[in-house]
Formats: sequence, C-alpha cells, structure tokens
Amino acid sequence: MSRSCVVVESKREGLCVVAVQGDLETGADAVSVRTALQAAACSGRQAVVDLSRVEFLAPLLLAELLLLEDPELPPPWLVGPLRPAVRRLLDMTKAGPRFRMFASLEDAALAAQGEGFTGTRES
Repeated sequence: MSRSCVVVESKREGLCVVAVQGDLETGADAVSVRTALQAAACSGRQAVVDLSRVEFLAPLLLAELLLLEDPELPPPWLVGPLRPAVRRLLDMTKAGPRFRMFASLEDAALAAQGEGFTGTRES
C-alpha cells in the first residue's frame, strides 16, 4: 500500500493549489489535507485540490473536504482528471455538485482569471 501525502502547496494564477497523491484513506491523511486547505484558504486565493494523482479517496477524506465549508469562504475547487475510484465516490455520495470541478489546473486557472471559463459542476 502506498502512502499518501500532500505533495505541494503552490500559488498559481489566482489559485492556491494543494496537490495530493496516492491512497487517501486514514485520519492522518485527512488532517494533512485539512491543514493544507486551511492554509490555502488564508492565502487570499481560490483553494484548489489537485486530485489527479489520487488512486483512492476514502469517504473520511471526502467528509473532511465537505466539513471545510465556511460561509465566508468558497469551497475548494477539485481538479483532475479523476481516477475511476474517486469519480465513483463523488457520484455515489452525490457530493460532486458541492464542488466546482475542472479537468486540469489550466482550466481552473482560466476560471480564476475570469476569462470566461466557468468550469463545471458534476451532477
């Protein structure tokens, strides 16, 4: 079993990107992602979770992402492409519509710059 971790937090064209990888399945993984997202939210930029390198996303971590909702802050955007197991979890839990999702970081950056790209909400 591979260990998951927050790979990088970076600022990019109006975004603060939290890139993660591997299998996200433990409480420690949830704490790592939550801590990185809280820092991203304080950056003054749109927080984005890059899930393109995530093989498995446990419901626990999805719950952490949903619990980050703060009426003062927009929810984090999710960036893929998403692996089948991650897409399946979002579909099964009907959590997809709570997040703006993008096929790539470039698409999210365009949305952040306000160049007419609005992203999609999954249904």
